[in-house]
Amino acid sequence: GDSDRKYLNPTGNKQSDFLFNFDSVVGDVVVLTEGVFDAIKASEVIPAVASFGKSLSRRQIGMLNGFRRVVFYWDLDAYPQVESYAERIQAECYVVTHCDGKDAGERTRDENEELLKNSVPVDSVVYQMFKMKHFS
Repeated sequence: GDSDRKYLNPTGNKQSDFLFNFDSVVGDVVVLTEGVFDAIKASEVIPAVASFGKSLSRRQIGMLNGFRRVVFYWDLDAYPQVESYAERIQAECYVVTHCDGKDAGERTRDENEELLKNSVPVDSVVYQMFKMKHFS
C-alpha cells in the first residue's frame, strides 16, 4: 500500500539496536552516516555504518566504542548533536565539514574521498570555526 514513511522495516526490529553494515566493517576506522544509501556510498572509500537517523542509542554507542576512530558524516542539520555523542564515544571522533546540503549518497566517490580525507577532530579549532560559520 501507500506509505508516507521513507523506509519500511520488518516488524519486531528496533533500529536503535543496530548499525547498518556493522558486521561488514573490517578495521579500526568507521564512517557514521544517517542513511543506509549514504553508508553504502561512503563505504566505497572507508568502511561505513548507518545509524538510521540523527540519534544514537546506548547500544549503538557501545558498538562504535570498538573502533579507534569514528568519522561523523551526517546531514548538516544533525551536526549540533555530534559533540554530545562524541563525548560518549570512546574513540577519536572526527567530522566531515560539508555545507552544501548533499549527502554521501549524492556525491561521487572522488567527492566523498576528498571530504573524508579532510575530516577534522570534533574538538578542533577548525570544527569550532565551521560551527560558528554555519550554526550561529
